[in-house]
Amino acid sequence: MKKLISAALVALLLLGIFAFTGCDYTEIDAEALGNKVLATVNGEDILRKEWSDLYDYYEYIYINYYGYSKESNPKIFEELKTNVLDSLINSKIWEQKAKEAGYFEYTQEQKDEAKKEVEEEIEETIKTNADSLYDAVKDQDDAEEYEHYYEAAKEKYYADLEKSGVTVEDKINDKLKEKALDRYKEDHLKDVDVLEADILSAYDELVKEQKEDFIGEDEKDYAAFVKAWNNGDNMAVILDGYCLVQHILIKFDTKLGTEVTNTAKTLSTKKTELDKLKTELEKLTDEDKKAEKQEEIDKKQKEVDEAQTAYDAARKAAEEDLRQEAQEVLDSVQGADEAKFIEIMLEKTEDTGMNTQEKAEKGYLVGNEDGLMTEFHDGALALTEEGEISGLVATDYGFHIIRKIKDVQERTDNNIVKYSELKDALKEDLLTTAKNDQWSADQEEWYKAATIKINKEWLKDYDV
Repeated sequence: MKKLISAALVALLLLGIFAFTGCDYTEIDAEALGNKVLATVNGEDILRKEWSDLYDYYEYIYINYYGYSKESNPKIFEELKTNVLDSLINSKIWEQKAKEAGYFEYTQEQKDEAKKEVEEEIEETIKTNADSLYDAVKDQDDAEEYEHYYEAAKEKYYADLEKSGVTVEDKINDKLKEKALDRYKEDHLKDVDVLEADILSAYDELVKEQKEDFIGEDEKDYAAFVKAWNNGDNMAVILDGYCLVQHILIKFDTKLGTEVTNTAKTLSTKKTELDKLKTELEKLTDEDKKAEKQEEIDKKQKEVDEAQTAYDAARKAAEEDLRQEAQEVLDSVQGADEAKFIEIMLEKTEDTGMNTQEKAEKGYLVGNEDGLMTEFHDGALALTEEGEISGLVATDYGFHIIRKIKDVQERTDNNIVKYSELKDALKEDLLTTAKNDQWSADQEEWYKAATIKINKEWLKDYDV
């Protein structure tokens, strides 16, 4: 409910002595509201605007990603207000602890490192925005050179930065603070460790769990294995017949690629409709109805044939347009070792699933139920030697150049990975959990010991 208040009450409000009663919403100046002290932690203030910036972010996530609404889930959003404030209080105490311990006294090396990281992040943001601008128009006859869009993206970035009231120096200081807090936390938890018995127990539990998930009584669940592998899970059970590959994707021209995608989708729909009609025909016994259904099938078959022709033409046009460029990339990697292949891949590939050194080295898992495109799957499994590089493999996305990294090691002892192979990874996971638990416990103790005053009236919703 929106409440219109008199000039006298506005004056009282600005003096901070008006008590809000009988109404959930009240008009108030946005800047004045933002500067209200929401909480004081060991003598240091947390302003309403600090809280609202974080709350607005999580509110957006809850509404747009989780599908909550304030009308249907009022309790969730009320709890979110307090949770966000608690998070800010804990962060303030963490900052105070780090400051007391001297972690905000920066060396020149730390300052230079922070400056370099911020500059690299800014450059990456500008480049990403420039790429988006350029990709939107590059196929048009009047498109400018890439540099034009880079400069436009750069100008907009700094204009937006100035509009927000943030300077590059502010970002560097934030980076210094962020890294100092991380160093304090890391040093504070350096003595946390895990026992060998806990690692062994975790290994036994993982083996039991994955044997149940991947190896059934009748047949192996390859899809579950692939899902766990692709999720980055620790693998205590390895199914046979898989290999790892990395690849370079050279995508079709945007317009031609869209035509391939659209005709492929139409073809798939028509085939599904045809299969449904054939299934319906098999269930019929009445000869007249069977004849009618057959006429429908014949008609649908013609539609499938037409859709197939359109798809084939679109694929052929897209492949012919791209083949020379793709061949040049293939020529550049002939005989390349892994380091050279990855170097060229990072420059040329348009697959976001393999555009970093880490992703490239990990590779894609290929084998039963891998979920990959048929042409890619077949092309990858056709490679027999480690380091072998395919020719051009065409899919609906473009041309792929596939390099076999290695076969996934087969296990002779009931598919079980030895404890010694998994020990370090399991220890790292358990150590991360132990440190998180210790950090949470310490924060809880610090919170209890801190002098905290919360001004709950500024947690309310206000019209501004």
